[in-house]
Amino acid sequence: MINKKLFCALIMALVTVGVSVKAQTQLTLSFGDLTVAPNTPGQTIEVFVSGGNPVDAIQLNILIGDGGAITGGTNPNFDLVQDVDIITGTIFNGNNNGVSGARLAQDGFAFDSTSTVAGTVAADGLIATLTIDTTGLNSGSFSISTDSGVGIQGPTTFAGANGVITAMQASGVINIDDNLVLKGDVNMDGAVNFLDIGPFIVVLQNAAFQAEADCDCNGTVNFLDITPFIGILANQ
Repeated sequence: MINKKLFCALIMALVTVGVSVKAQTQLTLSFGDLTVAPNTPGQTIEVFVSGGNPVDAIQLNILIGDGGAITGGTNPNFDLVQDVDIITGTIFNGNNNGVSGARLAQDGFAFDSTSTVAGTVAADGLIATLTIDTTGLNSGSFSISTDSGVGIQGPTTFAGANGVITAMQASGVINIDDNLVLKGDVNMDGAVNFLDIGPFIVVLQNAAFQAEADCDCNGTVNFLDITPFIGILANQ
């Protein structure tokens, strides 16, 4: 016959263990698609967290390459990061105190932080959207990490009821893939033909940049692109 007191004690012990395990779930960071087009501003990379722990704050750190001039990196002309957004569509979207006054998105580095207005949010979903600009870059690969390293800002962290939570950090490689841009397809309908001539002329007249019109792949759109554009049309 089962001892009721022993049985109840066993159930309570299992419940306690279960709660403890849940509280210790490892948060894990990850990146979305890291393939980007050459010579194109306004491209985005998403950063995610999984694990589901209740958190009430985040300090985000992103390092691309060695960070460029802003972090004392070796490439003073490295200017890939345009913006970082830790609010729109993220786990903090409906519960936040705004972004940090120290927010920074420059060269190869991004930093921002926020906290909840009240209570917590589940650490499971999008935490940031990074906007990058590959203008002037026709190819290449760059490391990316959520840990900016000792001496800069360190790893991306969260805060919860028991203090700072350091997640399992994400790392990867951003690849610039020229195949993502169809040169000559200036009206961006998926084909290169006579319908692209008018839009190409408009880009030239406005001295604007569009990767599809940069037919000589030098990072600018000007009269030097006319001959290769004609060549691309002729080969269709």
